[in-house]
Amino acid sequence: MSDEELTAAMRHGELTERDRARIAAEADRRDAEALLDRARPDGRALAVLITSVVNAGRS
Repeated sequence: MSDEELTAAMRHGELTERDRARIAAEADRRDAEALLDRARPDGRALAVLITSVVNAGRS
């Protein structure tokens, strides 16, 4: 679902409980995805951590 579709769905006046649940699930998924992206840059958190530790040991 694009941002525009999500916005349009939220503005729609006749949302059912199922619609609201789907919108909430999509927002939660996006929040979790954004959090994971910050926690693991490029999906390589372990590699980044190991590289940082190794480089710190060389100093």
